[in-house]
Amino acid sequence: MTHNVLHRGYGITIDLSASDLGNPDRPGLLQEIHRNYKPDLLYCLGAHEYGTVCPGFMTIVEKNGRYHARHVTRGEVNETAGESELHKALKNHTAEAASREGFSVSVEDRAVHGRRRTDVTVAGASGKKIGYEIQISPIASGSVDNRTRTAVGDGLTPLWLVTNENSLAIDRAPWARLNVQRWQDVGSGDALRVRGGVKALRMVRCDWTTQRECPKTGTRCAGWHATWESTQAHYDEMVRMTATGELVTLFMQARTGPRRGWHMCTATTARTPGFARNSRAPATTATPSTPPTGYRRNLRRNTGPRGTWTAGRFPATW
Repeated sequence: MTHNVLHRGYGITIDLSASDLGNPDRPGLLQEIHRNYKPDLLYCLGAHEYGTVCPGFMTIVEKNGRYHARHVTRGEVNETAGESELHKALKNHTAEAASREGFSVSVEDRAVHGRRRTDVTVAGASGKKIGYEIQISPIASGSVDNRTRTAVGDGLTPLWLVTNENSLAIDRAPWARLNVQRWQDVGSGDALRVRGGVKALRMVRCDWTTQRECPKTGTRCAGWHATWESTQAHYDEMVRMTATGELVTLFMQARTGPRRGWHMCTATTARTPGFARNSRAPATTATPSTPPTGYRRNLRRNTGPRGTWTAGRFPATW
């Protein structure tokens, strides 16, 4: 047990040995978190700062009149138990969606070396293999890194499917998020809309009808700029397009370091149906190897000190 823990919701460090928890501006914080376990909320500082593999998620307990943070062990609560009915339903649906399109599918694919068991592996076009990791329960960031590294080493393109917007798998690897919480809703079309992780490049007019500031002038320039927007595509369509190669993984490196950045899936061309809707400018071809106009402040190029734009690849430090 420990006295220090990270509150991911507020982005603060809590010191349980201090009377004000080290956050005097948040009265009532102890009552808010004590005996109120929520997955993905309180996180181990060691795992957060160093990417170590540990249970990760924590809860607050009282012992001899003092408060401590301890790890929530697997199976202790529903969120950390074994494979749930929702996990099984999404796994089976993913396999069926790929099979309907004529792709070879392997469920619970186990590697010969024994270090990998992928929920669903889809053999796509041109020999490309997509490994779907369906992650409903909380997971430590170090575990995401290790499992992703192993999958890449085995020749898979990993794709993490999550249902929690705070999941630590988000932006640590290619991912997609569904807003489905019950296994009974998996067959519903609206429940399987992709809410995050799959984006389209959209051209937006830089005038006062948009709330976005011009990335060049800080005001409005009356030109056109590219921006990434969630597609709200259907999950079955995402499975098909990923297998055919119409949808590719993309990593945008941030300026803070080689492992910091954003993972997404995007169509290889902005003309792909369902992935470039409502554009106010004429549709243009957008290959993921070229930075869009207006994003140069947020990206670094391979040849300079600012960053990297990489298509179909992963951070070199994995």
